[in-house]
Amino acid sequence: MTKGNRLADSDLEHRVREHEDLVRALQGGEIDAVVVLEEEGARISRLNSDEPLYRTLVEALPQGVATVLADGTIVYVNPHLAATIGIPAETLLGQNLLNVIAELERPRFATMLERALTAPQESGFSFRWSAGEAPALVSAIRLPIEDANAVGLVIVDVRDQVARRAAEESSRAKDELLASVSHELRTPLTSIMGWIQLLEIELEALTSVKPAIQNLKNAVMAETKIVDDLLDLAHSEKGTLPVVREEFDLCHTLRVAASFIAVQAKEKSLALNIDLPNGPILVRADPDRLRQVFVNLLTNAIKFTPQGEVNLRGRCEDGMAVISVTDTGIGILSEFVPLVFDPFRRSERAKNYPGLGIGMAISRRIVEAHAGSIAVTSDGAGCGSTFTVRLPLAE
Repeated sequence: MTKGNRLADSDLEHRVREHEDLVRALQGGEIDAVVVLEEEGARISRLNSDEPLYRTLVEALPQGVATVLADGTIVYVNPHLAATIGIPAETLLGQNLLNVIAELERPRFATMLERALTAPQESGFSFRWSAGEAPALVSAIRLPIEDANAVGLVIVDVRDQVARRAAEESSRAKDELLASVSHELRTPLTSIMGWIQLLEIELEALTSVKPAIQNLKNAVMAETKIVDDLLDLAHSEKGTLPVVREEFDLCHTLRVAASFIAVQAKEKSLALNIDLPNGPILVRADPDRLRQVFVNLLTNAIKFTPQGEVNLRGRCEDGMAVISVTDTGIGILSEFVPLVFDPFRRSERAKNYPGLGIGMAISRRIVEAHAGSIAVTSDGAGCGSTFTVRLPLAE
């Protein structure tokens, strides 16, 4: 064997060992990417992650992260960027990133990569993908990797941000329209109620018209309640729901709320059971707003309970006032339980019952405005339901 052959065999053996080491490193997750360079002969450059935790963080980032060579060849992409581009990460490796960028943007993108190799700090600009109208933002900086002109990229696709901004603007416009319409409706309803009350006084001697006048009053009161709820919902959406705090006995508020719906319970032959402590339950809150919450809960309980009973219970527990309203009504299906407090959400089983589906949404926001919580449980159809409100006790 000649000296030249011995050197060739030695070099080959060295390369085989190196490839074996490389395969083990790839299998062990120690290497992020492999770059084959063709300057001064073929050789292999390894891009190593010194910190496994850092690599895990990059993998989980909600922004796109890539390592590319100066010409745009991809040697690493994180899952978010691969999902944004719509091509699996393993397929992207070795491909050129410029190919998925809008053709008009490619020269500028390529110039950015070249400048990143010598720039003292990161540089970037906005660009567009080959598919999609919304731009993406990219920043680039040279990576300190031996034997490789590698550039690190962070890419933020603003399509989600554009969609989110549009949704927020739409929601804001809806809230403003809701508040405006509710306010405009309240004025004529107030006027109508005034005229009805005047008729009631003027025609007091005519007993034959009293039922008609009472029906008119009930209709206007029902419409006014809907308008008030819509206005409250609009305020709560904007975070401007008025709340006045004072210290008071919650038991008194609960008894008042129960008195408001006692007639409804009696008309349906429902037992209305009230279980409150002898002593006070002192809270610092808005009594009118909390009365609104419990009237909503009790009204719903009676509405959805064809027979049986409605129970109102209050107690103090671990520094909290815990109030529950339990009924023996139609119950709530398990798939609808998480949606109960969403505005305008109504179960198919409730379509024959009156209402817009905003009372529970308003109740939740009032309770949360008092640093409390509201929850619902039900064992399903025909098994009734329980709404539980927790509020901090007064200090």
